[in-house]
Amino acid sequence: MVHINGKDENAAGMTIQKYLDDNDYKVTHIAVECNEKIIDKSDYSNYILKDNDVVELSLIHISEPTRLLSIS
Repeated sequence: MVHINGKDENAAGMTIQKYLDDNDYKVTHIAVECNEKIIDKSDYSNYILKDNDVVELSLIHISEPTRLLSIS
C-alpha cells in the first residue's frame, strides 16, 4: 500500500504519472512529494511507487502576475 494524502491506496508498482492519469489529476496543476522529497514533473513517468511510500499531492494555484501600468 502507498499512503497518498493520508489514505492507503493500492498504487505500489505504478508510476506517479499512471496514478495521476487514472485519478484524473492534471499534471500541470499538481506538485508531488514522495517520502519528503519533491518529485520533478519530468520524472513522473519513471518514478515507480513502492509499498509504504508516503505521497502528498498538492494543487498548484497559478495566477496571472499583476503589475502597475504606471507609477505616478
